[in-house]
Amino acid sequence: MDGVSIAASLVGLGTAGCQIAIKLYTLASQISTASQRITAVSNDISLTAGVLKELGEFIARDTGHDGTAIFSQSGLETTKSSAAVCESIFNEIEGAAKEASEQLRTREKTRDRF
Repeated sequence: MDGVSIAASLVGLGTAGCQIAIKLYTLASQISTASQRITAVSNDISLTAGVLKELGEFIARDTGHDGTAIFSQSGLETTKSSAAVCESIFNEIEGAAKEASEQLRTREKTRDRF
């Protein structure tokens, strides 16, 4: 995979991470007992997503005009592998947050009936 593809992947992953962080902040505001832990995880995701996005933009600028690059192929492959791990973790957290939000909505609907 070339640097431009990896860069685009990192920028997309950074954006997705930011969206997950927002969902977690929202969820934390709805669950008073777990809000500090969820907020801390959300902060970590937000910071990681920001770094991934910046790294992606840096790699995109690096793989440019004259064909020379700062990053070695090995470095790009390591970055690609690390991004895949982050994506997997982000997806897992997003799924758990979605499930928790659905459970909260169901609980609120049940509570409203009584």
